[in-house]
Amino acid sequence: MSQTLYLHIGGGKTGSSAIQNYLELNADELGKYGIAYYNKINISSPYEITSGNGIPLVSALLSGNGSSDIETLIKSYIGHQEKGICSSEMFSELKKEHFEAIIRCANKIDVNIQIIIYVRDVVPYFLSAYDQRIKRHGECRPFKKWVSNFDYKHFVTLNEISTLFDKKCISTIHYETSAIDLIGSFFGALGVNILTSQSGGDSTVVNRSLCREERSAIRAINRINGGLYSTEISDMLLSINPNTTSDKMALDCLTVKHLQNRFQDQVSWINKQFFDGKSIVSIHQKCNNTTQHNTTQHNTTQHNTTSCHKLIHDSIFEWCKNEKQVIDAIKLFCEEIKDNRSQNKHLLPDDFDCIDYLTINRDVFLAKADPSDHYIRNGMAEGRQYKIKK
Repeated sequence: MSQTLYLHIGGGKTGSSAIQNYLELNADELGKYGIAYYNKINISSPYEITSGNGIPLVSALLSGNGSSDIETLIKSYIGHQEKGICSSEMFSELKKEHFEAIIRCANKIDVNIQIIIYVRDVVPYFLSAYDQRIKRHGECRPFKKWVSNFDYKHFVTLNEISTLFDKKCISTIHYETSAIDLIGSFFGALGVNILTSQSGGDSTVVNRSLCREERSAIRAINRINGGLYSTEISDMLLSINPNTTSDKMALDCLTVKHLQNRFQDQVSWINKQFFDGKSIVSIHQKCNNTTQHNTTQHNTTQHNTTSCHKLIHDSIFEWCKNEKQVIDAIKLFCEEIKDNRSQNKHLLPDDFDCIDYLTINRDVFLAKADPSDHYIRNGMAEGRQYKIKK
C-alpha cells in the first residue's frame, strides 16, 4: 500500500492552531477515513494553543538525529493508514538541509511527502504577526518600527520549499479565501470530502488577535518588564473571553505604500508560481489618511471601552498579586528535581537556567515538566526563551 505523509507547515497566522486542535479532537473519526493523526499533544480544550503534533519530527531534525530516527518518526505519523498528517508551523523555520533529510528518509521507506501551506495577504499577515509578537515575544515597539525589520515569511518559506519539492507536491491555499471553511479547505488538500461540524464558517477561533485595549495593556507591560511575562498575561486575558472581536489597526497610506514597495514582487511571484498567475494573494488593505474617524468611533463606544479597560486591569492586578507565590513555588520545584536532571543535559546551552525557563514558560511549570527535558525535546524547536534578561 502506497502511503503519503502530509506536512502541514503553516504558514504563520493562518489558523494552524484551529486546524491542529480539530485534528486532535477528531483523530479517532479521521482514522475511519484512513487518515492518521498520531503523536498527539493531548489538549484539554479546543482553545488551547500548541505547536502541533509535528514537534517531535522538528526537534529530531534540529538536533541532528540520524536517518534511522527520522525514518521511524516519519513512519510513526502514518502507522498502517494510507495517509498521515504531521502539522507544525515550526517546519517553516527549518533550513534546506532539514527538508532534504525528510525527503531522503521518506524515499527510503517508500513514503510520499505532500506539503500543505496556507498563505495570507500581506497587510493582514503583518497585523496578525505583530499581535503574536506582542503576545508571545514581548514586543513593545509601535507597528511601524517593528514591521520595518520583519520579513514576509510566507514568501520565504514558499521560495525555499519550491526548490526542493515538485510543484504538484505543494498544496498552497489562500487563507482569506478559505477562512470561512478552514477545516474543509484542509481536507480538500488531502483529497477527501469529510462533512464537519465546523463547515460553513463555524470554526473555533484559536490564538485570536488582540482587541485594542488588550494590545495597549500588554505592550505597556512588555515595556516595563522587557516582555518577561507576555505569554502568561496574554493567555490570561484571552481566556477571559476567547471570542472577543479583534480590532484591526488602521494603517496610514505611507505604511501601506511601504509594505507594497517591499513585498509586491514577492506577492506577484507567489501568484505566478502557485495560482496560475491570477491575482489571488495581494497586499490588501485600504489606506486611512485621517484619525478623525477613529476618534468618532472611540466616542460612540466609550462605555464599552471603559468596561473592557477595567476588566483587563483588574485581571492583571490579580495576576501580579499571585506572582511572588508562583516564583517561590518554581524555586521549590527546581530544588526538588535537581537530582533528576536530564541525562542529555550536555545538549543544553551553557547559560540554561531551570528557574528562569519555568518563570518565562509558565505552561511548562503548570505541567510539572522537567525544564531541562522540556527544552531539549520541545522548547528548543519552539524557540522558547530560557534566560531572563538582567
